[in-house]
Amino acid sequence: MAGRPSKLTPELQEKLCGFLRQGWFFRHACAECEVDEDTVNGWLADAKSADADPDKVAFSVACARARAEGERFHLDAMHTMAVEKLDYKSRTWVLERLNPKAFHLTNKTELSGPDGGAIQVSGPAIMVPPESDD
Repeated sequence: MAGRPSKLTPELQEKLCGFLRQGWFFRHACAECEVDEDTVNGWLADAKSADADPDKVAFSVACARARAEGERFHLDAMHTMAVEKLDYKSRTWVLERLNPKAFHLTNKTELSGPDGGAIQVSGPAIMVPPESDD
């Protein structure tokens, strides 16, 4: 018994990927295409299996490419804004949320003592009694 037809069509793929190429957030692109985000995530997860449907694999590849193009869209806009000395912070905010692993701002602080040596820590010793077996 066959189930209902999949909503994953070439037209949906093109429409969704079009929004992603424009730098849209995934959630908003899904909403604009009137398809549930969990459904699309299911298709992307299914594409990773060894016996995946070739249409879902092609969809996954297309989405990955579209997302990369969307990031590039924002990076190009940031470059143009920086050259023109405009404020590009809003684009950095978008990129941090589109791809936190690649664009998340992190600060690393290292502390050292005099002449770059170790920091000496002193204070009263605190005795912690061992836990009882009660």
